[in-house]
Amino acid sequence: MRSWVRAQINYLMKNMERELFGPLVREHRIPEKKVRIVEETAELLRKYRMFAVLDLEGVPNKQFTMMRRILEDKGIVVKVVKNRLFERALRKAGVPNAEEVIKLLVNENAFVFANMNAFELKLLLDKIELPMKAPIGQKVDKEIVVPPGRTELKPGPIMSLFGRFRIPIQVREGVIWIAKEAVVARPGDVVTPELASLLDKLGIQPFYFKPKIKFAYDSGLVIPAEKLVVDVEGVRSDLGQAVFTALSVAAELALPVPEALAVSYTHLRAHETSLHLVCRLLLEK
Repeated sequence: MRSWVRAQINYLMKNMERELFGPLVREHRIPEKKVRIVEETAELLRKYRMFAVLDLEGVPNKQFTMMRRILEDKGIVVKVVKNRLFERALRKAGVPNAEEVIKLLVNENAFVFANMNAFELKLLLDKIELPMKAPIGQKVDKEIVVPPGRTELKPGPIMSLFGRFRIPIQVREGVIWIAKEAVVARPGDVVTPELASLLDKLGIQPFYFKPKIKFAYDSGLVIPAEKLVVDVEGVRSDLGQAVFTALSVAAELALPVPEALAVSYTHLRAHETSLHLVCRLLLEK
């Protein structure tokens, strides 16, 4: 069969196929690895009452791993998932108010799953501070001090780096000794490549990594980070004042309750503040 005849027949066959069956649509298969990630994440969403989203931008791998270990020791699961896969997991798990969560999924995130109150988790995250190397370009918020003592650095070109930051040094026992404490950066300064290199060689980690929470999801409610701030000292103070006032009134009225009978009038007066004094005088009038 001549080639031009074969081409003509193929053309006619394709046209007939298109008319009979319409355009062919390729089936898009999702890789098994992604399917497994969605399944695992959906299972975590069903198992735990809440989750929080942490910002991963600029987070060093070492500090992230350390944070993950700290949280996992407390029964909290930390998982890094692509936003698109997390969206699918939300829908698969039937999470209420999922669309509100999806709107907030931007950039790279880590997801923290826990069976505790969202405010408890925020307080726990606020306690985590992990030392880290000085990032180039980072603004300094407090003085960076190089302490005196022996280093393991050999004399050589690096000595000029010490001179640049006005760090007094001596060479003894074949290594460089820092003769006196020196301030190498002050608040407002920016970490230069030279400073970062020097601090790294000296093993000084002047910055701290703190987990940055974007928002939390608890029992169908999306809570932004600014709403998760808890003034622990303020709450403790208010609670203490409320208890003191209640006991004061109970003691003044001689209420026959164990808590009031156990507190003497003299003891209450001895711990009276100026605010309590004003309240008492107003009551006595």
